[in-house]
Amino acid sequence: MRYDARCYLEEEEEEDEERDREASYERDEGVDGEQEEGIDLDTRRSLMNTILSWSIDDLLNKDLYRDKVPTIPESFSSSKQYFNAFFPPLLEEVHADISCNLEVVSEASIFSVLRIKESYMEHRSKDKSEIYEMSIDMNQSMKANLRTETHTPKRADIILISERIRPQNQSQIRENARSCTLGWVTEVERGNILHVRASRKINIVEPTTKKENRHKPSTEIEAVSSEWVVYVGGGSSSSSHPSVVENYIKQASKTDEAFNVVENEDNQEKTKESKETYNLPRFQSFHVVFLSNMTTYQRTWRVLDMSLTKSSRIIQSILGSNEFDGCCTCSNHTYQKTQDEISNFNLNASQSKAAASCISASDCRCTSSVELVWGPPGTGKTRTIGAILKLLMAQTCRTLTCAPTNTAITQVASHLLSLVNESRGHNTCYLGDVVLFGNKDRLKVDNELSSIYLDERVKRLMVFFSSQTELEDKLGCMIDFLSNQPSLFQTFGVESRTNNTSLTFREYLIDKMDSVAGDLENYFVMLRNNLPSRLFREKGFSDIVCAQNMVSKIVKLLRNESLSDKDLQEVFEKANELVVSGIDTSASHDFTGNGGSEIILLKKNICFCLRMCLQTLKDVSIRNLQCALPVKSDERSIRNYCIEEAKLLFCTVSSAYELHERRMDPIEMLVIDEAAQLKESESLIPLQLIDVRHAFLIGDENQLAAMVRSKISAKAAFGRSLFERLSLIGHKKHLLNIQYRMHPDIHVFPNRKFYRGCILDGPNVRKESYSRSCLKEPMYGAYSFIHVVNNKDTSDQAGRSCKNLVEVAAVHHIIEYLAKASQTARRHVNVGVISPYAAQVNAIQNRLGRRYMNHEFISVKVSSIDGFQGGEAEVILISTVRSNRDGAIGFLSDNRRINVALTRAKHCLWILGDGWTLTNSNSVWKELVLDAKDRGCFFNGSDDASLAEMIKSASEELNRRGKRPNCDELLDKSMSEKRRPFVSEKNNNFNCWTRRGHTDGAEHGLVHEGETRAQSSGGQSPSPWPVRYGQPPWPVRYGQPPWPVRSGWSLWPVRSSLPPPSGIDSQAIVREVIWLD
Repeated sequence: MRYDARCYLEEEEEEDEERDREASYERDEGVDGEQEEGIDLDTRRSLMNTILSWSIDDLLNKDLYRDKVPTIPESFSSSKQYFNAFFPPLLEEVHADISCNLEVVSEASIFSVLRIKESYMEHRSKDKSEIYEMSIDMNQSMKANLRTETHTPKRADIILISERIRPQNQSQIRENARSCTLGWVTEVERGNILHVRASRKINIVEPTTKKENRHKPSTEIEAVSSEWVVYVGGGSSSSSHPSVVENYIKQASKTDEAFNVVENEDNQEKTKESKETYNLPRFQSFHVVFLSNMTTYQRTWRVLDMSLTKSSRIIQSILGSNEFDGCCTCSNHTYQKTQDEISNFNLNASQSKAAASCISASDCRCTSSVELVWGPPGTGKTRTIGAILKLLMAQTCRTLTCAPTNTAITQVASHLLSLVNESRGHNTCYLGDVVLFGNKDRLKVDNELSSIYLDERVKRLMVFFSSQTELEDKLGCMIDFLSNQPSLFQTFGVESRTNNTSLTFREYLIDKMDSVAGDLENYFVMLRNNLPSRLFREKGFSDIVCAQNMVSKIVKLLRNESLSDKDLQEVFEKANELVVSGIDTSASHDFTGNGGSEIILLKKNICFCLRMCLQTLKDVSIRNLQCALPVKSDERSIRNYCIEEAKLLFCTVSSAYELHERRMDPIEMLVIDEAAQLKESESLIPLQLIDVRHAFLIGDENQLAAMVRSKISAKAAFGRSLFERLSLIGHKKHLLNIQYRMHPDIHVFPNRKFYRGCILDGPNVRKESYSRSCLKEPMYGAYSFIHVVNNKDTSDQAGRSCKNLVEVAAVHHIIEYLAKASQTARRHVNVGVISPYAAQVNAIQNRLGRRYMNHEFISVKVSSIDGFQGGEAEVILISTVRSNRDGAIGFLSDNRRINVALTRAKHCLWILGDGWTLTNSNSVWKELVLDAKDRGCFFNGSDDASLAEMIKSASEELNRRGKRPNCDELLDKSMSEKRRPFVSEKNNNFNCWTRRGHTDGAEHGLVHEGETRAQSSGGQSPSPWPVRYGQPPWPVRYGQPPWPVRSGWSLWPVRSSLPPPSGIDSQAIVREVIWLD
């Protein structure tokens, strides 16, 4: 189920402690609040209560809040006006999100309910009857779309609880509104047990065989489905008894009464004898449809609500009512110093200026400020952010870094991690000061990121806390080893004679040193990488650092081959004498013997290191370590400890909500990457952290903004980012003006059109070596528009997306050509194929298949334009899809989407499209096509003979498909015949996923009457399976079966789960016509 077409704010699971806050936060529905203009909105009511107050008709009413959502202004006179401005469009957006998902309910994850009961949790609600606990069958998710992943239930999921029916479309939900209940998942246990707050009381009927007690209420039932069983198998034709079969299935499909068989004159007596068999009890069956997740909406709502009573001091800096240029006194004082520090990061002039401005602003404690860094594609935003964060880390300034998406935040965290690793030899940075938290699967945490990922760190520290005696043992072993070298020398003599080894004492000593010190060294490294740097400035941890350094130095000195065995024995003996006698470790000792001054100096150094190491190890106190660590060693306490002690925190914007009610040192700085992709209301989640003094927003308002599902909210500027709004009112921006990604030929048009020619090409892209001739033909140069015309873009089956199969064939041909050329040249090439339409992306993926997933010389990523934002590839192919005589291009005309598409390529950008359609669209595409012609970059598909042949072949195939008989026309024809369909008209649930009717099928390859399933499927006869209201047990679209069919047509045999009426064959077939394209 697509919860959001481009949901940049990915949902995060909330922590356990939030459950306690949630109960106290929820307000009674009767509390009066301020009424905002337009919507009568009680801002003191929780979002959950507001949603659950909507009826099914309210959810399906797209005009519920039309003309009630005022436009968000560009500036505000007060913080109260500012926060109140977001409530109406936020509520409308939530309404539209749920409503849009109800429109595509056929693509939703739908689960059968195994068990349901009322849950009496008084702290949740005053109305106990509204809380339910239900178990769902996670093994039998019913989805119509094979490509859609099955949803995993989470807290704050919005669900539709449907009794008796499996919703297939919006009209069906409207017709059965009384059987549908809206629910909010408050808790999930063991993955499939849901605690649900329902919008109304659900009538639970106890199953019973006694007719008089059939509707007896119960607090708990087993939800059973025994209405239908579908058989796929042979059998005799049912044509001899059509009316009996028809009536039988009609009666079985009636869900309001128990199953009964119609008594007719032919079989009345036999029916009477067996009537008790069919008069079975009516069992309730429930389905749960997952619609959307409210986590981000809920967090935004709560932050807005709490802001009415308290707000962070930085809010005054973003209202836009006053001109603000920052604090000149503090900025001038630190700017030059910061410039000197930044010079170590190898930044260009614009990057250095932006970073220095941000760092100097962070030193100001007079007032709060917001800095904007404008980073067009390829200008090094991540590099600049890394420099800023590294400097803030060195200043021990607590900083939170956020981004709208998991991908963006992991990129920034990875870059910062590389900078920290580069400087760790100088002991200025500790990984324990850096924490990344969020959902591991969505963050795609690899081995490198696991060193700073919170959950992995907690696991490592739990091992340490649970085995502190192990540290004592390792320290004791090291002390014994360094203190007993004379006995070790004797042991060496015995072992060398026994094992007849040729090792020298020095080699033997190094081997033993590595063995004993190795475990201790790893232990020290683990502590340094997982505990905050503050601890290592305290007694105990500082000794560990010193001992670690000494051990490393001793091992290095012992590897000097100029030392004899006698020299080493002398050094260890003297070092132990000094330690035992208590002489200060800084005192020197004279060494004599052969070898000159260099050997004597080496012996002195080893002796000094041994003395220091022994003394330090003996001073290490486990008690000192324990005093500096958290009192409790449970998982929750360690997790809180890591977050509260970290200097740099990384998470998505939504996950930043977790920090709002933590007791910890204040977070002073906020850095938001990709800030232009973030709704302003959502940016308030981190901005409203009370102690934030300065915020740095990095983004580009000329690229795609946040997705808004409601046209009403979009018109009210709800999708506008804080970055964009501040830019509109003239807030100063630091422009990064050198791009390092695109070949100059690729960069020309987007730079002129979207950035007024302000972006320069970096020295790397201007080099001749940056040009790549992937293919020899001129049309496959650095930049080209390839004219592919067929005037036949089509819609997908749902009518919500477009595809162009001729362009699909062209893309496939070019990828094959690239693969062969790369293999010949023995050079790997990275290719991205992007398109604005999901249907086209799916079609290209189907055409390419898995062939290029593990190819040695080419890697191919197929994605929508929206999904490729932030990415890059050596070669980019854009399939524009639209090809028609009207010049209609739909949302392809979005300038921001065009900009993203044109700025992903590094070496080659090839645009496939219908030049005539795009030229007549009166959009940016018209300018692009004309520009390509002026620059000699416009090519016809016919210029490449093999590509022209592929286009021609695809067009002819498409024309042949257009002449095929239409399935609906055939069905309409069959419905006009005397024989009616066998499935009852009333059973519209069945009719949602299968086409029904009867036709002779001789002309169009139908399975002939009397032919069994086993014959039509090549002898394969699948076993019967239980279904609910005719639902098959696999995802289907228009009843597609998973077995082979002949000539695209098949029969669909169905029978009831009840024993058949007397006189009807047990394999009676209900014939269904299915078209498989």
